[in-house]
Amino acid sequence: MNQKNHSSDNTPALRFPEFTEAWEKKKLGEVATFLDGKRRPIKSSERSKIKGIYPYYGASGIIDYVNDYIFDAVETHGRASLRHGAFSPMYGAFFPTCIIVSIKQ
Repeated sequence: MNQKNHSSDNTPALRFPEFTEAWEKKKLGEVATFLDGKRRPIKSSERSKIKGIYPYYGASGIIDYVNDYIFDAVETHGRASLRHGAFSPMYGAFFPTCIIVSIKQ
């Protein structure tokens, strides 16, 4: 990463070399869609009846595998931990029980 001193508010001092343009400031809703309303928590006792190949995500990551999925990641999806300020990308078909964000492309 390169470190340069810039006086502009939209050009970071620390950046990867392949990024040279000034940053655009956008509201989160302009670049991402929150899909929290589509998640369906399933109790462990219920998940034991529907074991399968699709990852079942919780706030800490994959916590089980089930026989159905809610999302098939045609777009970039990820789980967001607002508490820890983290975003973890998810790929393929999956079943979330955590906050899901779809990055607009």
